[in-house]
Amino acid sequence: MEKFKDFYQILGIESNATEKDIKKARQRLARLYHCDAHPEWSEEEKRRGTEKMAEINGICDVLLNSEKRESYDRMYQREKERREAKEAQATAGSASTPTSPFTKEDLEFWEQLNRETARRRAEEKRAEAERRAEAERRRQAAYYRREMEARARRTTAKRVVVSALLFVVLGVTKPWEMFIPETPSNPDVESSELTGLVDDYAEEQQLTINRYYTIESGDWLSVMAERANCTQEEIKNLNNMGNTSVIAGNDIILPYHINNDEISEYTTQIPYNYEKLEDIAKAYQTDVESLRQLNPENIAKVDEGSYAFIGDTINVPTFKDYQYGTQKTK
Repeated sequence: MEKFKDFYQILGIESNATEKDIKKARQRLARLYHCDAHPEWSEEEKRRGTEKMAEINGICDVLLNSEKRESYDRMYQREKERREAKEAQATAGSASTPTSPFTKEDLEFWEQLNRETARRRAEEKRAEAERRAEAERRRQAAYYRREMEARARRTTAKRVVVSALLFVVLGVTKPWEMFIPETPSNPDVESSELTGLVDDYAEEQQLTINRYYTIESGDWLSVMAERANCTQEEIKNLNNMGNTSVIAGNDIILPYHINNDEISEYTTQIPYNYEKLEDIAKAYQTDVESLRQLNPENIAKVDEGSYAFIGDTINVPTFKDYQYGTQKTK
């Protein structure tokens, strides 16, 4: 049987204390045992303080509830009488043992109180674990934000250097447009080299977003390539198809080519509520690497297969049919 606890002695109040006295006692003890009042405590001291506060809150819940306090006061009075009788017997030298003063209702009340105390302790431990997890998440978010800002500064510096080199070596006055004059300003640079630079630059200005697509009846390889702004050979090579025909019901990957200045036309912005990036990618038929290309300032690659997101919204692909202009990119 659980050892009887003197709630009034634990709170340091009299048995006839009022509700106001009980609340004052809880505030006084909270200043002694609550973790927030002692940030210098070690983990062990915080654990003990949390357990003590759970016990104090459980006691106050009983004493501030009129029905529960009435039941407890009956037990308290019986325990007080038992102790007095025991002391009287000890004084008289009697060896007889008094009978238990607890009824079945008292024992049930005590067991219920123990369950409520255990539940309260578990809730406070869970709240403490969530608080620490949130603090760790904020710390990591601040770290990745600093890393991304540093990367942005490095990228800007590189662009400045590349623009200067293009101007000095190739005579390009508008590097961001990357136009090629009819006659190279530097005779030492071959025209084939200039063409290669243009091709590399064009690739950098174009994103490839993978779509995980289930072939439907009536889909043709040429039509799917047309919609994705890619070639049939790209689809075959990406899916190791060889000369195999497309079959309805099969899953394939379609590489959608989107120019950097067209991202807003083929994406939509949704709120980010700390979901896993893998789940978002799956919901929008793509992968995390494609999401990273669409959100270069918000998604950082931590290590192989691991990413971190900073921000409130995220760009996701719509995979609508590509609209070709006067110049076709295929």
